[in-house]
Amino acid sequence: MRSAPPLLLVLLAACAAACEMKSGGPPGAEAGGAAAGKPAGASARVRVAPVSRGEIAAFLETTATVESEAMVDIYPKAGGVLRSLEAEEGTAVAAGAVLARIEDEDATLNERNARVAHDEAVHRQAHAALALEEAGKKAEQARIAAEQAKRDWDRTRAMASPEETGRPVVVAPKEVEAAKLAWERAEGERALADFGVKKAGLDQASAKVAVEKAQIAWDLAKRRLADTRIVAPFPGVVADRRVKVGETVSSATRAFSIVDAARLRVTLPRPQRELPLVREGLTLVAWSEALPGREFAGRVLRVSPTVDPATGNFRLTAEIDAGDGGLRPGMLVRVKITTDKRADAVLVPKKAVLYEGAQPVVFAVRDGKAVRIPVEEGYSDLERMEVRNVGEDGVRPDDRVVVAGGADLRDGASVLVVEG
Repeated sequence: MRSAPPLLLVLLAACAAACEMKSGGPPGAEAGGAAAGKPAGASARVRVAPVSRGEIAAFLETTATVESEAMVDIYPKAGGVLRSLEAEEGTAVAAGAVLARIEDEDATLNERNARVAHDEAVHRQAHAALALEEAGKKAEQARIAAEQAKRDWDRTRAMASPEETGRPVVVAPKEVEAAKLAWERAEGERALADFGVKKAGLDQASAKVAVEKAQIAWDLAKRRLADTRIVAPFPGVVADRRVKVGETVSSATRAFSIVDAARLRVTLPRPQRELPLVREGLTLVAWSEALPGREFAGRVLRVSPTVDPATGNFRLTAEIDAGDGGLRPGMLVRVKITTDKRADAVLVPKKAVLYEGAQPVVFAVRDGKAVRIPVEEGYSDLERMEVRNVGEDGVRPDDRVVVAGGADLRDGASVLVVEG
């Protein structure tokens, strides 16, 4: 039989020595003895941190894409050749600002013609008003004349009737007849004057209608002239320009896209189990890898009242304050929504928490001994965890909890607190 090489024997001996050191002693050493390198009964060296009180919040965190609350494509309202461009991509514009102009010679002439027609109609209406006033005066004069003729006839007729006056006849029958004819003629002129008033009134009404029609025609002409200008519907930033000078455009040509970069939002699909946790007005903070070190505040705007049966999600919409800029529609952000706050919570450092299965546990140092305390977990953040069971059976507000050296501790073990 061939003997093993000397090098192999050396390696086997080294492995046996390492196994002996790892097990804490030679084979057969008593189980549950002191830890390796520690004399039996030695105190475990630990670092501690005090239990604290403070505010802690619960939050939901997710990823979303920034959208604009207002983002539209702009189409010309009139067709024609594009004469000039007044804005480019990235230009900040106010509501009503002109983005581009379409040739407007014909529209300008039509507007001037409609304006002249309107002025003419107004003048005709003024003349009709004067004619009505004149007809009214003539009617008044005719009424006075008719009343005077009636009085003259009555007086002449009385003078020709001695049985009524008891006086002898002083006028001839011809004079009576002439007075009667004068009165009848005056009444006819009065009726004619009244007819003239009615006709002048109708002419004035017709002139008023003509002015209204001319005003409508002028308004339409002004609108067609205004439609030769492509304008921004709200304040924002030009996101896209699709047209060129000299290009023939129509109402089907997408000319610009504009976004309101100051009114940003995110839309978040969330599982239905979170529906009781969220409501309108909750605050949030958002940040993006593209803008390191910057955070943007926001709040929940709307919570959908329905759940999508296909996904089990509901939709949550939140606004984000863009601040002095930087955040842009289309950016990917992390969003953290604060769902609740507790102002005077009992807090322990997260590195003090150990888990025995699903049960969180901390070790407090009391009278030089480690005290194992199962804790009821509340809210937590990156560094702290809220403890809900506070008191004699839980964590005491004046406790110090082990933050280093607690991995091998047992309840009641002696500990030596190491500072630093």
